[in-house]
Amino acid sequence: MELFLLVGGIMLAIVYSGGMMASTVWVVQATYSGGIFVGMKTVCALALSQLPWVLMATVLLFSTGEIVITVDPGLRLFFAGAFAWMAFTVKKVPPVLRLDVRAESLRRSFRNTLKKGFLMPWRWVHWSGVFLSVSIHHRQPGIDGAIMASIGALMGLLLWNFHFIFLTALFGKKVPAPICLKSINKLRLLAFIVFLGLAIVILGPLFLLFEEY
Repeated sequence: MELFLLVGGIMLAIVYSGGMMASTVWVVQATYSGGIFVGMKTVCALALSQLPWVLMATVLLFSTGEIVITVDPGLRLFFAGAFAWMAFTVKKVPPVLRLDVRAESLRRSFRNTLKKGFLMPWRWVHWSGVFLSVSIHHRQPGIDGAIMASIGALMGLLLWNFHFIFLTALFGKKVPAPICLKSINKLRLLAFIVFLGLAIVILGPLFLLFEEY
């Protein structure tokens, strides 16, 4: 069960990372402008800043017993609405116009990224919805399960973003900037698909519930 939660956390974090366009773009820009070390610092700060939110989400979902199961339909409607709103919001995000950022922005990249991540409480809503979408909470794995799932989520975030560090370091300065920007801006469509997909998936059990009646 613990291994299942660890792997599940990794996979869910990778899926959710596909919707975190702004974070991915920032990692690419930091790596492109400051090098691999700056990119790695940024990714570590990003992952650490998400840990409290994902831990809070999993603990509340996995250890509150019948309470969370009772309010499950209402939670699904709320999170589906939140994901749908995010899907159409990210579609309106203006395109990325440049890969390089000012040197001043990179000097404190770790602290600034960490601070911004801590000041985004809506990420708790996102993480709660992500884990609720696969109905793991019905098994009520408890605090230990929440910790394992959170560690898995942290690993998934690192894998996703280290992948972009590798690509940026390998191809960023070799491929013409317009082509790189075109590829980066495709993340907007990916984010739209991820959030809209989550909104649909999280409503699935409700459709089955209605069919029973």
